[in-house]
Amino acid sequence: MNQVGFEAFMAALCGNLEALSRHSPSVVAACKSGEDFERCVCAAVEQVLEAQGVVARLFYSAGGHKFPDLVLEFDDGNRYGIEVKSSSSTRGKGWKINGNSILGSTKEEVLATYLLFGKTAAGHQGFRWKLYEDCVASVAVTHSPRYMIDMDLAAGETFFDKSNLSYRELSEGEHPIEKITAYFRGQGQQAWWLAESTPAALRMFAELPHEEQSELLGYCFAHFPEVFSASSKKFSRCAMWMVSERSVVCPSLRDSFTAGGKVTVQAGGERFEQMPHIFENLHLCRQAVLAALDNAATEELQENWGAMVQPGEQLADKVAAWCTACGRQLNACSVGGYEPEGLLRSILKDC
Repeated sequence: MNQVGFEAFMAALCGNLEALSRHSPSVVAACKSGEDFERCVCAAVEQVLEAQGVVARLFYSAGGHKFPDLVLEFDDGNRYGIEVKSSSSTRGKGWKINGNSILGSTKEEVLATYLLFGKTAAGHQGFRWKLYEDCVASVAVTHSPRYMIDMDLAAGETFFDKSNLSYRELSEGEHPIEKITAYFRGQGQQAWWLAESTPAALRMFAELPHEEQSELLGYCFAHFPEVFSASSKKFSRCAMWMVSERSVVCPSLRDSFTAGGKVTVQAGGERFEQMPHIFENLHLCRQAVLAALDNAATEELQENWGAMVQPGEQLADKVAAWCTACGRQLNACSVGGYEPEGLLRSILKDC
């Protein structure tokens, strides 16, 4: 059985289910759970095999949590999978549903996997099938990173088309999470996976000890130079990092960096008059900024800063590169007429 032949089999399988829905809709409506519908699909598979005179072994274990749910092995040794999804809701008009974990820890070896999606509620019944990777719209997190299914996706609109990652590369290769995370970072987004290394309980920034607040702000100052920019989105990466890496939520993150009014900052034996509040906060947590720079790998800083600068290995090199990266986000007007890099250097190195 080649793939073209199996796709013809899938079309016949959906036709069988549609006929069942027309003649005995109550049988389909009785499928209240995913496992109920899987059994219904198994019966339809057996009927189509018999009608076509095709010999194949059907592997299915109810409640076995294998992926795909059904595996058909034909007499030439070729194996194909059918992942079964269903909805008994009477509300949903679309063809979207949570897919499977990207980790594929229970994945069966098959040449290709097809998704069969059935709507089972009386008066709302319908069935569709598609090559699995052709209906993956995106990646989301429930209790683990998983694919999101949309049977209405047009050709070229899948997650794999957009990310330039292939389904085979992720399902059969190593470290799929790292590859997907790298893609989201390239899009300026932060991927959050609830893993063993991620604290499960969210915390509020305002309720943290002062030392931890300073540490978090210091990391953000060190890694995200855009906090000094005039962009309306300048705190977006900070907020995403706090949630994804430290499970900390800060509804008023802007106020933690800057606030209304002007201040005087004394640093490096100088007085800087009429300064935006962010520079006072930088001065207050400068030790945390230095620690974050010292602990960061140069590759990590380069990734977070973009192609603006090339930090060296030593702390002094990192500080100089940080002043350059952040200075480029500022202008003379935004720092009260002072030279941006010199101002940042004076504040950071005020011991």
